Amino acid sequence: MVRRARRPAAARRGALHAGVADIRARSTDGANPAWTARTAHEWEYCFAAQAHEARGRTCSDCRAAPGEKCV
Repeated sequence: MVRRARRPAAARRGALHAGVADIRARSTDGANPAWTARTAHEWEYCFAAQAHEARGRTCSDCRAAPGEKCV
């Protein structure tokens, strides 16, 4: 059995994840713990809202995803 070398976690997750992680790290470096906790909640809410909105963009009659043919 040949084992593949594992890529670093940042490379496996992609550029978007790496960018958000970088922004988060720089914005919380040395920050007050209460502010860090509050902004973590705000980021989580933002990403959850995006997923919810995407689900809402499906066809209301047949639930086809955007770009799929409505039957």
